[in-house]
Order: sequence, then structure tokens, then C-alpha cells
Amino acid sequence: MFLQHLNILQFKNIEEKSIDFHKKIVALVGNNATGKTNVLDAIHYLSMTKSYFSSSDTMNIQNNKDYFVLFGKFDNGTETFEVSCSVKKNNGKQVFLNQKPYQKLSEHIGKIPIIVIAPQDLSLITDYADTRRKFIDALISKLDKEYLQALIQYQAALQNRNALLKQGETAYSQQDLIDIYNLQLVQFGSIVLQKRISFFNEIKETLSSTYQLLQDNQEVLELRYISTIQNDFLRELQQSLSKDIRMGYTTVGIHRDDFEIILNHYPAKNYTSQGQQKTIVFALKWMELLYIYQKTNIPPILLVDDIYDRLDEKRLYKLLHFLLSDIVGQVFLTDTHPERILKLFEGQELQVVNMEK
Repeated sequence: MFLQHLNILQFKNIEEKSIDFHKKIVALVGNNATGKTNVLDAIHYLSMTKSYFSSSDTMNIQNNKDYFVLFGKFDNGTETFEVSCSVKKNNGKQVFLNQKPYQKLSEHIGKIPIIVIAPQDLSLITDYADTRRKFIDALISKLDKEYLQALIQYQAALQNRNALLKQGETAYSQQDLIDIYNLQLVQFGSIVLQKRISFFNEIKETLSSTYQLLQDNQEVLELRYISTIQNDFLRELQQSLSKDIRMGYTTVGIHRDDFEIILNHYPAKNYTSQGQQKTIVFALKWMELLYIYQKTNIPPILLVDDIYDRLDEKRLYKLLHFLLSDIVGQVFLTDTHPERILKLFEGQELQVVNMEK
């Protein structure tokens, strides 16, 4: 996948910007607050119909403006196509493919395979389960429409069930409705759970070998899926009803599941250095990229924010080997020191975009 042209209008701190891209490696350089990361986020928006760095669409509109518009021209090796996205205050979001609007935004997911590596990705190791679930859900959803639709239906049923639970003990009088939501959670949750477990089994060897290449050692990295569902999901939902009413939310289900990151048989959260954690995150992201490439045969776009963050010289040159791989379509990276980028990619085809000009 190759991004040929990008237009940005009133997005975050960028008033207006138009850039043509013509190299595999694109370095966005400049001081802090010049919009480097926001360019990466604009590219992510055109791929995933949402920001990578903020949860609210309207927060991405430039101050004192009413809307933002993004436009990109892409080439996937067999066709060239255009994607545009606009968000207006109080008027929602629209995404267009070749000037035709999508009826559902989920139809666009997977059209432009993309991976992001950013400093805050360390939260995959240090944060709560919700961060790790979102990572897995986003990854599988890029490739599996059945998974994405099952996840959407599950979340709708979960929201309805939780709304009843918040009513307190009066929820007991609506047992028939609770039974319907239970069945929906089981129907769609079972699809999600099965596909998650299959995914974890499939990527096991790739993840371990990638980490060993980056670290140049034989340390073993693995992921362990942890489910709140023990045996019979429907029965467990029924048995947890009184507890759920007390708590005001559904306490068992795939929305509560997690996965543990294990290095040499110990939790990475507690027994790793920052350098190891950064390498673990890159191994996870490379696993994601390789998984997508194997399923689609399209080299994904890779966005790397602040490439020198917490990486020593040795790890950087290990990383370089991956970035130049044929299974990466195009790489966009940011740094505040252009001379470091020029040294790192010496002898390679590199396009440098100075964000201060």
C-alpha cells in the first residue's frame, strides 16, 4: 500500500497542508508542535475512520473551526483509489471512497492496511485489560468482517443489558428481556471468543521469533489469553444476574477478557526494562503487520511516531532491517532531528518533509 498524496484541512493544529509522497521511507521532521504526529494521525483516519490518538472526533477539529476534511490518494498495487473523510460539529462524520459515501463506516475497515507504532503503545504492557482488548479487536477486525459485525452486535446487546441492570432490583421484573440479551451475548460473544483464541494460536511462533531477532537472544515472548467465561457462557450470565444488578453492569463475557504478555515465563509488566518493553511492543506490531500481509498479500503502511523514543543504537539498526522489508508498503516516521534520520537511512531512498516550512 502506498500513499501518493495527502490533503489536510483544519485538522488539529494544521490549518491546511498538501503533500505529495514518492518514496518508500518518508521522514516528517521538525520541532515539537509542528504537526508531525498529526500528519500520521490524518493517514490513520483515512484508513480506520478514526484517530489513533484521541477518542472524540470533534476534538480533532482545529480550534474555532466547524469541521475538518482529509483526503488521500492510495495505490494498493492493482488499483489507485481516493479516500476522503469529513467531520462537522453537530453533523457527524462521513467517509467517501472515490467520491461515493459509505453507508456504514465498518465497510471501509481493511481497505487500507495500516500499523501504528507510538510511544504510548507501552500501555499495551502497563495499562488495564481494555487497552489490550482494543488492540486485538482492531487487528482482527481489519481482516475479518464476521468478527467485526459480531463485535458490533455484542456491544449493542451488552449496552442494552447494562441499561436494564442500572435500574436496580426492578430489572428482575424484566426477566424476559434479560433472557433475550443473554442469548444475543452468547450468540455473538461465542463467535468473537472462538476467533480470538484461533488468532492467538496462529501468531504464537511469529511473535516469539520476531522478539528474538530484535533482541538477538533466545528469550521467549508469548501471549496468554485470559477469559472470564469458564464453561457455559449462558449459564454463567444467568448465575451472575444478582451480582450484575448490584454492580450495575455485566461482569462476565468477552468484554471483560484480557491477554497476558509473558517474557521468559514472567509477566512483562513487572519484570522487564523499558528497552525490553519497547522491543515487546515492536514485536507485537510487527506480528500485526505480518499477519495482515499474510492474509491480504498487500504490504501495509507503517506509521512510526518518535522513532528514537527509548531505543538505543543497536535496537534502532535491528528495527531498520524490518522497516526496509518488502512486506512493508510504505513507512512514515517522525523525529525532531533530521540529521539522525539521514544517518540512520544513509544509502536508502528517503523523502524528508520539513514540517516547519
